[in-house]
Amino acid sequence: MAVSAAQRLLPSAGAEDLDITEYFEIDDDPQMLRGEIGEDGSLLVDMGGEEEEPQRGTGEFFENLADDVIPEVELQRIASDLLMKIDEDKQARSKRDEQYEEGIRRTGLGNDAPGGASFQGASKVVHPGLTEACIDGEARLMKELWPPSGPVKPKVIGEVTAEKQARADRKTAYMNLQLTTLIKEGFDTVEKTLTQVMLGGSQFIKLWQDHRLGRPRMQFVAVDKVFLQAAADSMQEATRRTFCETITQVEYLQRVESGQYRTERVPPPAMDPEKSKAQQATDKVEGKEGTGTNIDGERDIYETMTYLEVSDEMVQHLEHEESGKLYPYLIAIDASSKRVLSMYRDWEQEDEAREPIEHYFEFPMIPWRGAMSIGFCQIIGGLSGASTGALRALLDSAHIANVQGGYIKKGAGVSGQNKKPMPGELIEIDTGMETKDIRDAVMPFNTKEPSTVLFQLLGALVESSKGVVRTTLDETPSDRPNPQTPVGTQLSRVEEGLTVFSSIHGRTHTAFNRLLQGLHRLNRLYLPEVQRVDLEGKETLIMRRDFEGQSDVQPTSDPTIYSDRQRFEQIGAIQQRQLTLKQLGIALYNDREVERRFLKLMKVPDMEALLVAEQKPAELNSVNENVAMAFGRPVVVFANQDHLAHLQSHLDFAQSPALGGNPILQQKFLPGLLQHCAEHMVYHYVTIINNFVSDAAETPAHELYSQEDDVKQAFDQVLAMASMRLVPGISITFEKALPLLQKGMQALQAMMPPPPMDPAQAAAKAASEETQRKAADDATKAELAAKELERKGTKDQADAGLKDKQIDTAAAVQREKTAAELLKAREGNENKLTTTLIQADAKEETAEGDRQAQEGIARGNRMQVEYTAEGNRRASKDTAIAVAKAKPKPKPAAKKASK
Repeated sequence: MAVSAAQRLLPSAGAEDLDITEYFEIDDDPQMLRGEIGEDGSLLVDMGGEEEEPQRGTGEFFENLADDVIPEVELQRIASDLLMKIDEDKQARSKRDEQYEEGIRRTGLGNDAPGGASFQGASKVVHPGLTEACIDGEARLMKELWPPSGPVKPKVIGEVTAEKQARADRKTAYMNLQLTTLIKEGFDTVEKTLTQVMLGGSQFIKLWQDHRLGRPRMQFVAVDKVFLQAAADSMQEATRRTFCETITQVEYLQRVESGQYRTERVPPPAMDPEKSKAQQATDKVEGKEGTGTNIDGERDIYETMTYLEVSDEMVQHLEHEESGKLYPYLIAIDASSKRVLSMYRDWEQEDEAREPIEHYFEFPMIPWRGAMSIGFCQIIGGLSGASTGALRALLDSAHIANVQGGYIKKGAGVSGQNKKPMPGELIEIDTGMETKDIRDAVMPFNTKEPSTVLFQLLGALVESSKGVVRTTLDETPSDRPNPQTPVGTQLSRVEEGLTVFSSIHGRTHTAFNRLLQGLHRLNRLYLPEVQRVDLEGKETLIMRRDFEGQSDVQPTSDPTIYSDRQRFEQIGAIQQRQLTLKQLGIALYNDREVERRFLKLMKVPDMEALLVAEQKPAELNSVNENVAMAFGRPVVVFANQDHLAHLQSHLDFAQSPALGGNPILQQKFLPGLLQHCAEHMVYHYVTIINNFVSDAAETPAHELYSQEDDVKQAFDQVLAMASMRLVPGISITFEKALPLLQKGMQALQAMMPPPPMDPAQAAAKAASEETQRKAADDATKAELAAKELERKGTKDQADAGLKDKQIDTAAAVQREKTAAELLKAREGNENKLTTTLIQADAKEETAEGDRQAQEGIARGNRMQVEYTAEGNRRASKDTAIAVAKAKPKPKPAAKKASK
């Protein structure tokens, strides 16, 4: 683009502070820009040559071929052929227009939703499920796609360098300025598109350069205004795609004036253009009615991308085409006059494959087999209609139950006296001569209250609709997660709950990325060579050549994250992991950056003002280091310090009960002290080894290191010898410091809470403990049951009349043993087994009493038997004595005779 020979780009204020050498090569190449600083401090850029009018694009390649380039006869032939094909394309996809129309009507916003009863007073209410789903889905997508800071972020391609990063940052800031400020209709267009995407499935955004305004423009194009060839399976593969745009006479004239359309003007039609069925339904939602007169000169423009075979008649007027080959062109035709308004080459001049340039960007919801995606009107349109029918039936039944009506007997003499009294009003009527009681002539309807089954059906339909495409993670008190639930479980639950919506979010992210690539291309073609812009509070030079090459910007949204809840769970997991590692003595995370990301997620304004200014450690003496560590400030060890002297000062401070040993200071002082002393000890070790090697070699140790293998190995051997000789002495030097440091480490660990267990390990441990507890309970119950059976058997034996003392004694011992085992087994379940133990003890006491009573009876019986036996024995003895005394003695004579 040529500019004036003396074009002022930089005002005098601050011009001397701007380094422009990275943007301009002055006087090195006659083809490059040449500049000088004027007397007022401004930058004067000399483009060379005569002054020229601004030109669009890159030259004649993108000129309007319909404006005095291709003959009118050839243009008419092209228009006639295209219009016939466009009519065929419209008819092929007319059913899509009807589906979209029905979806708009089912929202109920136009008060013409289909279905419902036809009697007077019948309900026309519409269930808001379809509208709610569209609004909720659009709001969630828009929140992720278009944050307040802007929808663009940098994406450096390849190796990250300072130059690449700076260029990407400049482009990102400028494109955010374009989308949020310069393109005034940008936010509204994207928001309108996303609302209709949820309903219609596929919607489009047109992006083009408005030369009159000098900036890109964006426009929503509804799916009912898009006509694809019947053979197309996707938007990208279509070799003919038409977008119908309705513009006013003012817009048409502005495009003619800017050179977008040919200079020969075409008059507007007398009547309003024909509207699609979906557009008619939309007009009802807006409450708009046509007047029948086309006072604004509205006309339909068919803008078609199509492939044309260049004929011999055409090629003689074209410089970049060859006869007999196919080329893509972007052709605009006025539908009323059937004349070609513009014809542009639709491929990049350097593109040998001649791939069509994308001007219309499709935003899909859920892809299907055909070229167009499907939306809520196809997915849950029937369920929405059923929900509306159930809701209307409920309201109609309630209305009928509360409205009086019935039958009047013919010839009852009350005809012509139908009255409709107001509540609380008494009306006198004539019942006729034949009727004694009005109830004999009038029979009211037998109506019922609204059915509970119908109400349950409505709830089931609503839940079915929500379950198809879930756009929010609804929670009830029963399924709301416990605050102690592990972070991983929370994240998995969110992802599972929004699985379908995450794919919709990813497709929207991809579509918006294509839109940004289109804006990047327009900037490459139409931006001024250099312009100065106020970006993020500072003036920046934006150059057209920054946009050369591959795009290095992307949407700020993340296709893998689609809710703030996920972000909170992620930052919570990071903070938990950071704390765990810190308590284990592992410092892997940048504490300040973690806090910044948390505050950014909380959307805290000016968060840097809340954080303590980042302090860079400076070299301090040992006393000042003690003071800094006492306040929790960072300190750094420097190689040229006297490390042993610093250690002595730090340990003396730590041993003092009033200073380092003070519990008030220990919490902040100990962590820094231990780390700092460890650094001093390591630095002292390095200093001793290096000094020894440097003195021995009479060369600084760092100069002895070499990349050559033999020198490197020799240096390693020298270090090993130095270590063998010096490390024992260094260890003796630290003998006094080590016990104190170990004591400090123990005190620090005592102050810290125990490190949290990993969520997976905690869950596994809890499951193992629960299994062990259940197994122990089962074993205890089984043992108690066995003991109880054994005790009952023993008791039965005692009740059977066992009289032997030895057996009774064994039973008593067994019962005592059983009672002891029962008491031992029930110690862990005192609350549950207290009643059982008391009852068992009572039973045992009763049994013991019975046993003692039986023993007493047995003992008495035995004594009685013994006494009886003893009496019998004595009686027998007395009898024997008496018998013996009663026997006669032998006579003496007999004795002598025997002798």
